[in-house]
Amino acid sequence: MFRQIAQAFLILIGVLTALVWVSQAIRLLNLVIEKGRSLGEFLSLTGYLLPWIAGLVAPTALFVATVYVLYRINSDSELVVMHAAGGSRWRLLRPFALAAVLVTAFITFVNLYAMPHGMRAFRDKLIEVRTDLIATLVQEGQFVSPEAGLTVHIRARDDNGDLLGLIFHDTRQPDAQYTYLAERARLLADGGASSLLMYNGTLQRRRAGPREVDVVRFEQYTLDLGNFGPNREVPYYEASEKYMSELLNPDPADPIFRSTPGKILAEAHDRLSSPLYAFAMMLIGFAGFAGARSNRTGRIWLVLAIAIVAIGVRVVGATAVNLMVKQSALVPLAYLVPASAILISLLWLWHAGRGRGDFAAVMAAEEKLRQPRRRPTGAARMDAVAVPSAAGAARATAPPPAPERPTRREPGPDPNAALRRLAEAPPRPPEPRAPEPRAGAPTETERPRTPSMAIGRRSNRPDPTRPGPPQSRRAP
Repeated sequence: MFRQIAQAFLILIGVLTALVWVSQAIRLLNLVIEKGRSLGEFLSLTGYLLPWIAGLVAPTALFVATVYVLYRINSDSELVVMHAAGGSRWRLLRPFALAAVLVTAFITFVNLYAMPHGMRAFRDKLIEVRTDLIATLVQEGQFVSPEAGLTVHIRARDDNGDLLGLIFHDTRQPDAQYTYLAERARLLADGGASSLLMYNGTLQRRRAGPREVDVVRFEQYTLDLGNFGPNREVPYYEASEKYMSELLNPDPADPIFRSTPGKILAEAHDRLSSPLYAFAMMLIGFAGFAGARSNRTGRIWLVLAIAIVAIGVRVVGATAVNLMVKQSALVPLAYLVPASAILISLLWLWHAGRGRGDFAAVMAAEEKLRQPRRRPTGAARMDAVAVPSAAGAARATAPPPAPERPTRREPGPDPNAALRRLAEAPPRPPEPRAPEPRAGAPTETERPRTPSMAIGRRSNRPDPTRPGPPQSRRAP
């Protein structure tokens, strides 16, 4: 479980950090292109923002990782198996709590050291890029002003990097104005120093008088550029660029502290309270998906509801920090918002598991309520008897009676025996011819035919439908 949470968290924090980094880097892309900086310098400049971005999105990444892992194991019925094996919600919370502890430590390190160090380096690098006089000079066919009172123009630039048709006009000093004209010039950089080497040109110096102009022609002249351009020193650092010791003990002469002291106070308490959001976001996601669900309906709405709760907690916390800038009495809100989310989530988990056994017992009870009662049979009937009687115990200990031997059954009458006897019987001799019938006696056609033989048992009862034998007449 911890390995799955760690993998999901690392992937999500990488993706979210990259998205926020791209949105911040696009704003600096035009500046770097205008100053002629390389891709490596661009990545170095924007790379200083990564610690601040990672600390900002870490609680959100942990929340999404918690919801994803619980949703996946619930869909694969692994969460049902864990609860059926006797695992409680608190035992399942252990790997998530360990991940939250590590994320909290990471956010604390970022807030106390990595973020102010990276933001300071970003500010120094950004001022260096903006005040780079050499990059400003190399713009063909344009009149550029690196600072007030200084104007530079070049006609073109050849393949060797030399500047052709240079005009360098300096009017920063009202009592003396200088104008440099050169057919060709070259920019030289030696460590931190830079200079402009000009060939075949003139230097015109105008004094305070309107017509006093000194013109000097030269074949080669070197101009130190260290005295030109804006000041590269950082005048002051913003509240997000200060270390924690500077926020807790601000300098009374600091311009930020003198103008808005609440900004220093809000930044300090925001750095101390933001690590608590790692636990708050994790517990919100865990409380919503820690219960095993056997059905697959309504999960998307549950995800949306939990996401809305998490976003609401984060928005309320950011609003409280912004209100602290003007009202220092609202400082406890910075800690109350994440602490309340943690406490409510723990109470929800305790209430959801209060008075309930493991998941197997609960499912068995629900299944028993759904199904009708069945009459116990066999071994189940014997298990249902709690205390057997003495007679029952005696019957249970007595040896079982010997099984009765089956009696031999006589075979019944064969229905085909009469047919077999009829087939085996010898043929009967022909009957003698009957005498002529007498007068008044019924003829052969009128007399009904009688079967020559009968199958089965004959009945001695007279047939009422059959006429009787003729009676002989006697003399009266």
